[in-house]
Amino acid sequence: APWIAPRLKEALYEKMPTGHGPILIAGYNEPSAVIALGTATRFGVGADAARLLATDPNGVAIVSGDQTDGFNAGLAAGHTDVETLGSVTGFNYAKGKRVVLTIWRRAS
Repeated sequence: APWIAPRLKEALYEKMPTGHGPILIAGYNEPSAVIALGTATRFGVGADAARLLATDPNGVAIVSGDQTDGFNAGLAAGHTDVETLGSVTGFNYAKGKRVVLTIWRRAS
């Protein structure tokens, strides 16, 4: 399914209907994500996503499979416990490849 960003929004708001803090997406740099998730959405790499969760208790990290190693290393360095809110699988037509994006937040 090519429509990844709207499904990310749906998955996020299904788990966090009352709101969340800043969002950082690692490994998926599509403008449609900003349209779907809001102009405060930022892009980076796995380590950036881990740093956001370590520093902001309300932050949300969306991490693509190719950024998992950097994300996990950043979590270990920051001693941050996280939990998954779900994942979205789709086809990134701009890069011509399938992607799996996992949504994370700091563990409660």
